[in-house]
Amino acid sequence: MNEINKDRPAEMEKTDVETDSVQKIVSREEKEGKKKRGGCFKRLFSLLIIVIVAAAGIIYARGFLRRSFTVPVAGDMILKSGSYTGTADEKNATFKMKLDYESFAKVGWIKVPILPISVAVSEVTLNGKPVYLHAGNRWYEVITRRKRKGTIEAEFSMKVKEQEGVHSLCFDVPRTTATCAELKIKGKELDVNVENAQHKEVATHGENTIVKATCPPVNRISLNWQRARPELEEKDARLYSEANTVCSILEGILHCNTVVRYSILRAWINGLKLSIPEDVNILSVTGGRIRDWKIVNESGKRILQVEFSYKVQGSYELNLIYEKPINLDAGSLSIPAVYSLGAEREKGHIGIESLSSVEVSTGKTDTIVTIDVDELPAGLRTMTSRPLILGYKYVEEPYSLALNVKRHKGMSLLSMAADSALHTVVMTSDGRRLTRVFYSLRNNGNQFLPISLPDGSELWNVSIAGRAVKVMQADEKKLLIPLMDAARGSDYVGVEVVYAEDGSPPDEKGIGRAVIELPAIPNVPTIHLMCELYLPMDGKYRDKDFVSNARMVDRFSSIRSVGVPGAPVISSEKALRDMRAQAGRRFERKVKAAGGTPVSVKLPMDGKLFRFEKILVLEEKVKIEFKYQLRK
Repeated sequence: MNEINKDRPAEMEKTDVETDSVQKIVSREEKEGKKKRGGCFKRLFSLLIIVIVAAAGIIYARGFLRRSFTVPVAGDMILKSGSYTGTADEKNATFKMKLDYESFAKVGWIKVPILPISVAVSEVTLNGKPVYLHAGNRWYEVITRRKRKGTIEAEFSMKVKEQEGVHSLCFDVPRTTATCAELKIKGKELDVNVENAQHKEVATHGENTIVKATCPPVNRISLNWQRARPELEEKDARLYSEANTVCSILEGILHCNTVVRYSILRAWINGLKLSIPEDVNILSVTGGRIRDWKIVNESGKRILQVEFSYKVQGSYELNLIYEKPINLDAGSLSIPAVYSLGAEREKGHIGIESLSSVEVSTGKTDTIVTIDVDELPAGLRTMTSRPLILGYKYVEEPYSLALNVKRHKGMSLLSMAADSALHTVVMTSDGRRLTRVFYSLRNNGNQFLPISLPDGSELWNVSIAGRAVKVMQADEKKLLIPLMDAARGSDYVGVEVVYAEDGSPPDEKGIGRAVIELPAIPNVPTIHLMCELYLPMDGKYRDKDFVSNARMVDRFSSIRSVGVPGAPVISSEKALRDMRAQAGRRFERKVKAAGGTPVSVKLPMDGKLFRFEKILVLEEKVKIEFKYQLRK
């Protein structure tokens, strides 16, 4: 038993070893199987990735190729060019057509329009072989399976239309990139016109005329021909002219402006010729296409030759400006006669205006008639801005016109006036006076304003439109105030003058007498003169003690704008004060802008106020005399 028990552990150990070996082998085989299965899955996954990438590449390549080779035109084909060669007589025309096209259709049949069904087609080939031809609603169509490029050739005929000697033919064509036509027409010296042709050649070959034309993309070919007219020379031209002339009578000069309108028929001309009097000086010659002009003598006549830069036909307008020295004291004035040479018929009108002091009337005339100014053409009346005084009309040349002129003595007119003048006089208790005058002048080109101040006065300041000016002295009693530079471009001028006087003091009892003489402006009328007199408050004044050629008033009169219906009444005093205030503000702004400080003379407006006015002061002097008594 013991031996058996001793042997069992050995056998059991052996059995355990074998069992461990078998388990190791099994586990190793399981591991190898797992490895094999894992590798298979990896290979399948890699293969799947490769397939996906390849499919994406194929899809992208197909899209790229489709975009690269897609034809950028609408439709399944494009018509490249078409040419049409034929012959024609007065009744019929036959043509051979050649049309190149390129098809982009993948499969199936295509239709190529070649000719309209209005023509008779006799033969059609595609790449030199007969082809199916289908007559549609509008076009004959070639039906083919062919792809790529192709050339269609066809022969067809049509009738030639004739109307009033003009032969024509017209047929629709498919719109191609380039269209060429060549036609041999029976007859010579023909005038051929091809519609929409960008290039045309016409040549005579024997008894036939060959025309070649190239057209842009068009939908039809249309041409006509007729017998060509013989080329006329310049001498065969027919000229018809109408001249409108404005004559301005000035001192020593007769200034004329002539507009000639021509109608040139039948032939082209290279220039014009006009007859010019001997005593006329040409100032300018203007018109379209003029290359040069000059004055020559032909057969003892003075001729104006106008040369064109190229030939002219139809309507043409020529403008001449010339002058003639005259003597208005001679009593007669001859109007220069300018007319066209070679004209079949010429007519014209003359208008007279006077810019000098002469009386003009009609004198001796020949082949010219007097008409009313309103009967002159509207185009002639618009050639001047001044009124015309005489009008004339002629229908043939040469003509002559003499005017009677009578000089009248001119009169000088008023060139400056003072609409208003406001005098402000302040007198002190010792009899001294300070006066400020503001004139509202209407000036028409005068350089100076003359002014005479009272004797013994001292000038303090003169300003125009708020700006101080330098005064010049003409003589002992008259000063000159410059106007042109201070108020250039203004119809109204505001002039302010300030001066002082010593005066006479009252006596010991306070009784005094004053004589105030207002400044005068010689040869310048004053429409409304106003005076404000400020006297000392402690004085005694009676109205009957005032003596003046101006009227004492409580308020200044008002004025109304002349010639303006419904114009408002304006106070002269208020208008002058506003004008003076505006001038003062303008002066202050200018001085401050220059960095300075404005200096002006201001009167002490204090005391008892008395007002005087006078309407229309001419050459007289305005004086105010009065007595007074001051309280002690």
